[in-house]
Order: sequence, then C-alpha cells, then structure tokens
Amino acid sequence: MKIKVSGLILAGALLLSSPVQAVYANTPDAGIAVKTISNFSEHWANEAIHILSEKNAFLYDEQNPSYDIAIKKSEFAKILCVALDIQMKYITQPNIKDYYDDIEPTAPYASYVIDLVNANIFEGEGSFNPYDTLSREEMIDYFMSAYKYKMREDYKMIKLEAPSFADADKITPNYSGKISQAQYYKLILGNENNMFEPQRDASRAETATVAVRLSDLIYLQNSQITVNPEVIVGDNLIEMKIIIKNDSKNDILIEHTSGQKYDFQLLDADKNILWTWSANKLFIQALNTTEIKAGETIEFSDVLSGDEYIAIKDKIFYFNGYITGSADFINPLGYEIKLNK
Repeated sequence: MKIKVSGLILAGALLLSSPVQAVYANTPDAGIAVKTISNFSEHWANEAIHILSEKNAFLYDEQNPSYDIAIKKSEFAKILCVALDIQMKYITQPNIKDYYDDIEPTAPYASYVIDLVNANIFEGEGSFNPYDTLSREEMIDYFMSAYKYKMREDYKMIKLEAPSFADADKITPNYSGKISQAQYYKLILGNENNMFEPQRDASRAETATVAVRLSDLIYLQNSQITVNPEVIVGDNLIEMKIIIKNDSKNDILIEHTSGQKYDFQLLDADKNILWTWSANKLFIQALNTTEIKAGETIEFSDVLSGDEYIAIKDKIFYFNGYITGSADFINPLGYEIKLNK
C-alpha cells in the first residue's frame, strides 16, 4: 500500500466560540445535494473547519447553518468517518435496516453509520435517532472508541487518574475513563474556569476540533519515520548525510519541485554559512518523487574534499542538512548537528 503522508494542523481552543457568517456551496453526497458552510475565516475553530471542509466532512441544512449549534448524530457519523478515515470494505454491502430501524438506505449518512457499527463504535440496534444531538461526554466516548479502533494492536491501556475538570463530578461514571484519556492526550481542554460541561450539547465546531486533534494524535502515534543527520570528518574530507528511515507500515512519498532532493550547509561557530552544497549547481525544473518503502532506509549524501574543504576545515562548527521536498514529517528548518571540536 502506498500513501502520501499528510498530517493535520492542530486546531484552536475547544470551548470558546463566536458567530460566523454562512455562505453555501452545493456538494453531492450519496446522490443527495447537501450544503456546506464555506465562509468560516473569522471563526475560532477556523483551522479545524477548513481541514474538514476540504474533505467534505460536513452535512448541513439551510435552516441551521451555524457551526456553533449542537451537532446531530447523523452529522457526527460523517465527520468521524471522514476525519479518521474509517472506511470498511464489504463483499456484500450491508443494509442499514439490519442495524437501525429509523434510517433509510438512501440517507446520505447511512453508509457512515454502517461503517461505525462494524468498527464497534456505534451499537447497531434499535433506533439511531439521527437528528438527536450529542452531549459532550457522549461525543468523547465515541471519539475514544474510534481511537481504539484505529490504533488496533498498537492501542495501549494507560492507567489514568480521574478527569481533573472542576465539574468532573458531573461526568456520567461510564464515560469517566474515556474522558480522562481524552484529557490526557489534550483532545479536550477546560474553559477559563476549568469546566468541561459534560452534559452540554457538543457543537459542530467543538466536534470538528476534537476530530482534527484526534486525527493528528493517531498520525503521530503511527508515524515511525525518522530523519537523522550524520557527518564523518576526516583530515582531507568531510562526508555529509541525511538518513531517512521508514519504520511505518506504509510506503511514503516525498514530492520534489525540481531535480534537487536535498541540500547541505557547513557553518561557523556563529552559524554563518561557510559552504552550501547546492551553490553553483543547476537542477532540472520538473516534478519528481522519492519513494521510501515500508521498512526501508535511504540516505542523501555527498563528500566535500580537496582544497575547498581544507580552506574552511578549521572554521566548521555546525552541519545542517535539508530535505528539499514536501512531506509532513520534514522539518523545514533542517537537521542540524554540532561537530566535535
């Protein structure tokens, strides 16, 4: 399996909110026209909303366009599946009526509900009540069940204290453990009075924010990609390397905008640049990629030697290596090490 590694940006505060002007755009979903809100630039949850809007994760209606109203279970089902990439494959597509008696097969959220039932996140019996709202403690309970599903064999049981919110005594006991877990991972934050308000309805914006934070957490915990600089100093040469090790379960791609895939710099004690590898080099201006298969290690390396090296040898204190490409594990500031002097 080959994927392009991508991460999501951690969103803003969970409990604060402010009004937003709504502008609609038609988006097809399961053959049914639904509405998404496209103008959210002034909203406190703007980053999370933007990320999920790009993924077409919202199901809204014209009568209730705000991100600050309570989220419905049907809306929540789509956000959860899309944000966390929960998508089942079936030999024969299940019928939603085998799980819930109040969802029609043509409903734009039916397939998401089916997937969440089969992931053991939704219960899958009786009535679903798609237009009911979710309390904040219910929302977190579902999110943490989804976290367990996504982590699978990498899921770790952690012994945690009870939630430390000022209103922790208001949390329903069955939800307390998962709320502690969510607080530990900083998926939820208290307001200025350290209140969680467990029984209050979860808003669309709050749900989007937790979804993005959880997606980030899963990405980071599953990401096993390391980048290490290395320098070997000799009397007449210096060998410079960037070593990229992919210990994840997926192949990854680095996208380059030119033939240049890396760069090296040697710096003095004040971090003034003494030498740059790419100086006076010409690179073809063409898109290309570097593929690193699961379990594979690659390195970018070169050697500086001869008179050019001798001229700066005694001044070199730092090496900085860069990956000149696009992938979310890349540090744009480079990978610096100090040479032993």
